[in-house]
Amino acid sequence: MGDSIYVSGSLGGAAGGLYILESTGNVASLDTEMVLRQLQPSPHVLLANSLVSLYVLSSMVDISDGLSSDLGHICRSSNVAGYAERIPIDSDLADILDPKSALQKALNGGEDFELLFTSSNPNISLNEQFRITKIGEITERNESVKIVIDGKSCELSSGGFQHF
Repeated sequence: MGDSIYVSGSLGGAAGGLYILESTGNVASLDTEMVLRQLQPSPHVLLANSLVSLYVLSSMVDISDGLSSDLGHICRSSNVAGYAERIPIDSDLADILDPKSALQKALNGGEDFELLFTSSNPNISLNEQFRITKIGEITERNESVKIVIDGKSCELSSGGFQHF
């Protein structure tokens, strides 16, 4: 309990790419960054190796099922809860969708392959090459996993991909 929750990069870009593909079917859109994030996801192996060599981490997973699902996986596996409040939304996604829709895609869209990790260190950062955002904190298990938006807290349901 008390560990900070972090993500690398920004979220929702791959879901934005899927949205473009499903809504336009336009082959010309295939060279947009978001479409490429959907079609050619890139795991952050170098970043993961850098983080584990520099910091003590209590958990780490790539965001392949969506932040809402993957944060739930970490919390259930560790028998804790947590909250997230500073979600780094992909700027291209924010340009094409209203804020609520962009947040939903950032929370529930998969295939971003950004890293979600926790650590007792409250100030993890790397060089400018890697964007790291502290998005929340681990809390007691008797609470649910929550999202805080504009100061209001609500339960963060797993809206991403469910394997079983």
